[in-house]
Amino acid sequence: LEAGRAHYAKTFPLPKDGRRSKVLIFDTQEGYHGYSELSINDRVESTLGCYLPRYRQLLLFEEKGSKTQDKTIQVLLHEGFHQFMHQLVPDNAIPFWLNEGLAEFMSAVEVKGGRVGKTGLVLQGRLDNIRYFVKANGNRPMAFPKIMQETPQEFYSGAVWAKYAQAWSMVHFFELGATPDVKARYQRYLKALREGTPSKEAYAQSWVGVDWSAIQKRWWAHVEGMK
Repeated sequence: LEAGRAHYAKTFPLPKDGRRSKVLIFDTQEGYHGYSELSINDRVESTLGCYLPRYRQLLLFEEKGSKTQDKTIQVLLHEGFHQFMHQLVPDNAIPFWLNEGLAEFMSAVEVKGGRVGKTGLVLQGRLDNIRYFVKANGNRPMAFPKIMQETPQEFYSGAVWAKYAQAWSMVHFFELGATPDVKARYQRYLKALREGTPSKEAYAQSWVGVDWSAIQKRWWAHVEGMK
């Protein structure tokens, strides 16, 4: 958790106000699911962790003796990023594709000795999903302007698994594969959101006049080249 927090803060500096994050770690699976059900009326089955925005609590469960440590750490860093960003921006101020894409990107790291080492690692499951979806959809990904401006209800409907995969791959591309001018726009976009600019306004200011067709071609070449 401390390594993850330091990792997030390199990209999104936190105000020095001494606020602490609330983390609840459960020693039984039923305790984890039961608490979630009482809190949000959802047992969040088939999960190892989740963030509850209403209570600003990060919940985590790992079965003792399990062989899922790497996955648990990834889930912890993903959900921890949601909690981290909730301290920086108002509720729902970050577009949902970006919130989930960044959380996935920030969770794809190697943690050793209490520090984050390698970053921007490939999430093989997400990579397989986006490749499968695009090819099954007639080599047509979701249009960037559409997914980038979806409401929460729109983003979390339909092929949600594919949207998570595309969101992660888009952030991976903007961070590590985009041309300098496109990356500069992306950084300007993040800065505007960080400063509280409404998402639609931040999008209009940062991406006006771009050739989305060209950007998507470069993104797909980046995805195809991932290993």
